[in-house]
Amino acid sequence: GGSGASEAFRASIDALGGSFWDPLVKLYFLIDQPTNCFPSLHVAYPTMCTWQIWRAAPQYRFHFVAMTLIVAISVVLVKQHYIADALAGSLAAMLICWVVDRKLMHGPVERPTLEKT
Repeated sequence: GGSGASEAFRASIDALGGSFWDPLVKLYFLIDQPTNCFPSLHVAYPTMCTWQIWRAAPQYRFHFVAMTLIVAISVVLVKQHYIADALAGSLAAMLICWVVDRKLMHGPVERPTLEKT
């Protein structure tokens, strides 16, 4: 773990349990600097994709919700983000999508469907 001022806002990896993956996690933390953590864009982007696919391709809703949840859980479990970062990323993405749909596009947007005809 680090003791630098910039790492004060990042979850510690000091408590890694000696698993096979620990060296990879440590390498990732070395490469990925602890800045711009709030809100989590790792979570925001798949949330936006899920929002857009919700009406355009209902048959893929489950897949996109599952992907978004897996990303949100994983960024917390690998200590890239705190839970608050993930929640804020999701809420920010939903707010942005809502604003674009309702305010900038002057009402709900009619999206083409991806269903086979």
